[in-house]
Amino acid sequence: MPDCNHRHSAGGGTVLATMRDPSDSNVRAVSLNAYVLVFTMDLLIGLVAYVTFEGDVQGNVLLNFSPDSPVAVLARFALLDLVVLSYMIMMIPCKLSLLDLLYDKNEARMEASQPQFYGVTLALNVMALAVALAVSDLSVVNGLNGAVCTNLVAFVLPVLFHLRVRTATAVDEAERRPLCSAANVPYVAMLLFGVFSCFLSTRQLVQSLAAQ
Repeated sequence: MPDCNHRHSAGGGTVLATMRDPSDSNVRAVSLNAYVLVFTMDLLIGLVAYVTFEGDVQGNVLLNFSPDSPVAVLARFALLDLVVLSYMIMMIPCKLSLLDLLYDKNEARMEASQPQFYGVTLALNVMALAVALAVSDLSVVNGLNGAVCTNLVAFVLPVLFHLRVRTATAVDEAERRPLCSAANVPYVAMLLFGVFSCFLSTRQLVQSLAAQ
């Protein structure tokens, strides 16, 4: 199990790297199970929302529910929990990048001083709060995040990085594969899915904004 006695919250990469069984097969199994679980949940929730409310579904589907509905209240608490945890996890790469950019400190080795570390953390939180107060409708932000950022980060960029390493710079010669190798078909399929999903999601978002 990962060591939680650290000033960084554990991201996905840290969790995978600190498992009791860090073998490639176990990492792949854990990653696959996580992807399947999240994809299934998102698909079911999205389908139920659109089938139930059809064209009246809002950018935040919770707004379609009555404020007094027990299900809606429970869902809002669950969303709050998700936002709090996601915020901490997303803050980590921003904080590490800024510490590296501003102070040339590798915070993976905890090189930053306490004033530097907490100063950057405070500044990021203040800026995030300012943006939150300035934006009245988060549906646009959520739409952009889901349409562009999620597809790029979850499907497109990881596959491109993997194919680049596997075809050109793999340390182990036996792991190298030409780009057109049949072994790369699953990765290319995932890449095409990400691009297709990004295009359709962005198109739908633009149409929604134009209709407002």
